[in-house]
Amino acid sequence: AQTELGPIQGTQVSEVIPGIRESNPQLLEIYGLVANGTPLERVETFVEALQQWFSIGVFSPMREHFLAVFDVITDRKRAEQRLQGQQNKEMLAIHRARHHAAEMTGIFTAQNDIVLLYDTEMNLRRANPAFLATYGFDPVGLTCKNIFGRLSCRWLDARALTWEEHPTPRALRGEKVAGELFVAKRADGTDAVLE
Repeated sequence: AQTELGPIQGTQVSEVIPGIRESNPQLLEIYGLVANGTPLERVETFVEALQQWFSIGVFSPMREHFLAVFDVITDRKRAEQRLQGQQNKEMLAIHRARHHAAEMTGIFTAQNDIVLLYDTEMNLRRANPAFLATYGFDPVGLTCKNIFGRLSCRWLDARALTWEEHPTPRALRGEKVAGELFVAKRADGTDAVLE
């Protein structure tokens, strides 16, 4: 992109860009170093007086002289800033999601009641510590039917509780299930009454 400054050979930079001494003193320092023999420099900077970003290549064709080639990079810098802003938003969203997941894990773990998380295929993905303490085995990876078989479930009146009657598959089929009590065997052989 063009700076629209026109040809400025032999002109002092402070005349071409008024206020540059105050707003971008590091540029003048670079120009001086290059004019006195420091090798080629390339810098990116925002020039306040022009309200634009530049990539500036500076070299010295002869001692005590410098040549500065300004490339306008304002559009690129704005795009980078938008991208950075988007990345910052994404990082914040990831941070919030991780924080939320940690909170949910804390709640899940702290429950005194048994909590089991299933996927849509009825495979158990997670069991809270209350399940492990009560039944003495980790059910993760087992199907509901496998778990059901290990728990020897029955109704309170000692009738066998079939898988089809169990509240979990009924609730997952959309049936409203509440207040039904049944019995399951704990790891120590005692009965646990569940709802």
